[in-house]
Amino acid sequence: MKLYYHPMSTYSQKVLIAFHEKDIEFKPAIVQLMNPEAREQYRKIYPMGKVPMLMVEGDHMIPESSTIIEYLDGLAGSTLIPAEPERARKTRFKERMFDFYLADSLAALFFEGLKPEDAQDLECIDTAEIPHRRDVPVHG
Repeated sequence: MKLYYHPMSTYSQKVLIAFHEKDIEFKPAIVQLMNPEAREQYRKIYPMGKVPMLMVEGDHMIPESSTIIEYLDGLAGSTLIPAEPERARKTRFKERMFDFYLADSLAALFFEGLKPEDAQDLECIDTAEIPHRRDVPVHG
């Protein structure tokens, strides 16, 4: 298995945790997303150009962190997602909350923060709203 990822991607980090938790070997392939030439090369492999993406069985692609984690969970070893339906639903809910309401906002703030102040997209920063803890249901 070959994992295309970037270490700064929270979605990639989730998948890396799953690989390590399940003690599954893989070939790492860091995609330099900020390098236009490297990104274009990666698009020849995976046209969507997003990370992470797992290549298995020759050229079978498994994109998106949640899908990759579910694939890995089906392999040998301990499980990451509980078998009991209600616990599994709550686990997926927490993951979705992280993905939809935290990860993208943090990434936007991080990457805008890397730019010189006069080059930052203030609208992007303003819309990268992180919900306050009390605004987010904790039980799903």
